[in-house]
Parts: sequence; C-alpha cells; structure tokens
Amino acid sequence: MTELEILQARNLALIAENERLEAWRTAFLSERSAQIRQRDQLKAENEALRNGLVKIIEMNRQHAEDQYGDANKAESWSCVTVAREAMAKEARP
Repeated sequence: MTELEILQARNLALIAENERLEAWRTAFLSERSAQIRQRDQLKAENEALRNGLVKIIEMNRQHAEDQYGDANKAESWSCVTVAREAMAKEARP
C-alpha cells in the first residue's frame, strides 16, 4: 500500500467518523430539545396547580371570614391543610 493509499484510507475513515458523530450530535440535540419542551410543559402545569392551590386557600379563608369573622379558622380545615402540605412539598428541592 502506497503512502497515498494510506492517506486516502485514513481520510475516508475520518469522513465516516465525522458523519457518525454528526448523526449522534443531531440525535442528541433532538432529544435535548424534547426534554426542554417537556420541562417547560411541566413547569407550566406546576405553576397552574400551585395557583389553583392558592385559590383554594384564599376561597376557604374568605368563607371562614364571612361565616365566622376569622379567616384563620380555615387553616384547620382539611382542604386548606392538604393544599398547604402540597405547596410545601413543591417548594422543597
């Protein structure tokens, strides 16, 4: 095998390796984009759920204020305690 043939073989091998790496890169970036979209969707859903929990607490506190003149009475109601527990779990890393 001549030196030229050796160089051509190496060149072909490098081209093939480059194509393989480019295919891997494309697949990796596609998967990463999908994961970022999923993360963003989950963040939006989490925010909507958190806002719903806040609304539940606010409505129950208003009901306690209207009915008993003391919004803090709602803090012992199960729906408020469960909502607060869920929000506390969400806040932990």
